[in-house]
Amino acid sequence: MRQRAIDSNYKRERGLAAVPACTGCHHDVLPVDPGLPISRLTLMVVAVLARQFEKMPFTVTQAATLDQENRQRLQALYDHSPEFANGADAMQQLQQALAAGDRLYIGWFNDKPIAALWSRQQPDGHDRLLQYIVVHPANRGRGIAEQLMSQVMLQERTLGVQAFQPGCGAIRRLLTRLQPMH
Repeated sequence: MRQRAIDSNYKRERGLAAVPACTGCHHDVLPVDPGLPISRLTLMVVAVLARQFEKMPFTVTQAATLDQENRQRLQALYDHSPEFANGADAMQQLQQALAAGDRLYIGWFNDKPIAALWSRQQPDGHDRLLQYIVVHPANRGRGIAEQLMSQVMLQERTLGVQAFQPGCGAIRRLLTRLQPMH
């Protein structure tokens, strides 16, 4: 209760009202001009947009091999990829790629794979082709692909990779955005 009073005083002193994240919740998501008329629909739209664009914390791991459980989970994830006929096709090609020295990076959230990306060695030995990125449909629009690419680029650079080549248009757009940062 004391924290609520402090938050209310802070907002009142600065002339800010707050849009509640949900009905009955004391957490605030954005400051709003108190003079603006706000409908319930506007509050709902703002809350949805705030959730949609927030970045999800997740971890990225490199997988050299896949156990049966992770193979099934990735197969379900790649069922949503337009680059393969289905998840089983993706897993067949992935097994061959891992045997040939490719790297698979998996983005995890709450012990579930929500994104994946393949990294293939190029003939010059210093570049990697980044391809077959997939993000689970329930997690799209939250910056997952960009976070995954950023983490993969950092991990690959620690392994001596000097440059990255895009394997598709989506990866090309992400590389264009991320290259100056790395």
